[in-house]
Amino acid sequence: MSHNRLGLNNKLNDIPNQREQHGLSPSPRRSEWPAGCRALPAVQRIDMISWVLLQEQIERYAENRLQTEREFRALKKHYLRLFHGELSPNWEQWKERAAVTDTSHLIPDFDEPPDKKYSVDDSPFPSILIATDGSQIFPSRHEIAPVALINISRIRIDYANYQEEPLLDSVPTLFMQEDFNEWLEREREISFEELVSDRRTLDELSVLASLAQNAIQNEGKNSTIPILALTDGSLVLWRLAGRSQQRYEKAILERYLDSLNQFQASGVPVAGYISNSGSREVAQLIRMVEERQEYATPPEPLVWNAQTESPLITDTVIFASFLKEGERSTLFHSRSKILLQYGRHGVSFFYLHVGDEIAKIEVPQWVARDRQWVDQVAADCLRQARLGGGYPIVLAEAHEQAVIRKEDRAAFYLLLEECFLQKGLSARLSPKELRKRVSIL
Repeated sequence: MSHNRLGLNNKLNDIPNQREQHGLSPSPRRSEWPAGCRALPAVQRIDMISWVLLQEQIERYAENRLQTEREFRALKKHYLRLFHGELSPNWEQWKERAAVTDTSHLIPDFDEPPDKKYSVDDSPFPSILIATDGSQIFPSRHEIAPVALINISRIRIDYANYQEEPLLDSVPTLFMQEDFNEWLEREREISFEELVSDRRTLDELSVLASLAQNAIQNEGKNSTIPILALTDGSLVLWRLAGRSQQRYEKAILERYLDSLNQFQASGVPVAGYISNSGSREVAQLIRMVEERQEYATPPEPLVWNAQTESPLITDTVIFASFLKEGERSTLFHSRSKILLQYGRHGVSFFYLHVGDEIAKIEVPQWVARDRQWVDQVAADCLRQARLGGGYPIVLAEAHEQAVIRKEDRAAFYLLLEECFLQKGLSARLSPKELRKRVSIL
């Protein structure tokens, strides 16, 4: 258990019954409930589900899934034949073709045969790993106050100096809606939940950039010990990709790129580690080949054949078919429209076989252009995944420190209630929230 969580539990144990201190009636005990009434948490009322009806639906789903699996196996063979037999041998032609293809589907750029692979050197090497993750309590109009909490973890593990105590903590921050006024436009309404989600994304990368700068200062600029900054998830701001780029979106993007600038200025590579990726960029590249359109410049708009469309054919399916443990793919360069505004921080990616899965690793293009950095990122990710039993241990620790569990949420509102009562403020829940907490049957 982390130091933060221990402190929180101790705080809870010290809180007296505030309702009784302030003249409010205490919650009734079970023995005092009226006859014919009993209270159960909603999660215990599973007997209300019609299991007979649900079983019938599950059986139908399993039959459909069986048919889908048969179709998937045949389609997978088709994709792999195109990948190894047409796309990779003629990669320069298809690279040019992909660059001018008019399609809304994401098709990546690449600089060598897509089926080229590299062995990753996973021999022990001293390095410093830093990571962050985030969690939040979204505001609720049914609680005693419409506030939000964002908790950002900070992880620093020095594998070059085992005598140094790892940094394993988190920093909670309370937010009110007015804290975001400077970002908003008068004519636009953005939900508080959306604001909190965007702020969490920014804070995760900003805190990670600060950890990188602190690591450089601690080790000295002339240190040869490599440092890697890892974040859980994509470096692409997909949340902004589908929005019109107005002042709010531009402010988010500007702050995000500011953090990436700090990494580049510090000389610390940053990477996004994506477990169980559902990305289909390389699969879409194969589909472009599958269409067999006559090569021309400029080509006609590409029209997908719906019969060969399958969300089950992902990039990880393709690379799992030929990458061995400890091998990575070549680099690909994403063409997401949002990346047009990233400048030198455009995102490249490769796939890495870490043993239990094929992980997708994203890096800024200034990292991708340095082969030594790419090798370092791949090696550290592989070692970390093996140390963590299939998932990077530094990211697992980041999640553990950041996650806000059910008891933490309850503690947060209890602390809020305590403060409100002490200051004479109203601490009332909505009738709906009260009804959810105690069910009268």
